[in-house]
Amino acid sequence: MAKHNEMTDRLSNEERGKLMALVKRIKANSESVLTDLAEIHAKRLYREHSSFKEFVQTELGMSKSRAYQLLQECEVRHNLSTIVDTLPPPSGEAQIRPMVGLTPEEQAAVWEDAVAKAKEEGKTIPTAAIVEEIVQLHKQQAEPYVEEEEEQPEEEEVEEPTIEEAMKMANSALESLGRRITSIKDEAESLDNPHVTNSGRLEILGGQLRAAAGTLRAAKCAGLCPYCKGDGCKHCYKTGWATKETIEAAPA
Repeated sequence: MAKHNEMTDRLSNEERGKLMALVKRIKANSESVLTDLAEIHAKRLYREHSSFKEFVQTELGMSKSRAYQLLQECEVRHNLSTIVDTLPPPSGEAQIRPMVGLTPEEQAAVWEDAVAKAKEEGKTIPTAAIVEEIVQLHKQQAEPYVEEEEEQPEEEEVEEPTIEEAMKMANSALESLGRRITSIKDEAESLDNPHVTNSGRLEILGGQLRAAAGTLRAAKCAGLCPYCKGDGCKHCYKTGWATKETIEAAPA
């Protein structure tokens, strides 16, 4: 990736406004901390700082290892939404944290067992303690099992994701938002309100939501930027990757 440059790495006014809103929500410890931090990282909204580490330390008062822990937890949430989307999602960070480090298949198996155990105890959503218990049971069943491997340094340095990993995270965020738009559309279509269903408003809303979903699909990362080959340039907004439209429009 290109090194930080004060002139070329400036945010647009729109990006700066978006960054300020996300930082404000993160500092307020809102429910969207995970997805907000993932969006900042995926879109490189931190690029006016020398590094992501310097950004989270100065702007969020957060260590780099803590920031990447939250990014990993966001990835767990995404994995669960794509593999076991028929089950209720985790309601908080504490439920997700025990599953960090497991494969997507292991995370899905743990969450399914945790939801089942929660129902046995009369709960709708598993508590963090239930998830941790199920994780330990799965680890005990795995062969071989070495308990010492669970211990991790408190401030373990985590390598920054590669361009491919960053692309995957960016697309995951878009896909997650797309699913929410689809859910809103389905909810609107189920309304029992003739002022909506019989007035043409439902068709208008459906068209708007479909257009929004199409906008998100067009923004998905399709590969390395053909202009800079991943170094970051104005065509890819310094990310190193580009959309299908940008790639197809590039000169041969």
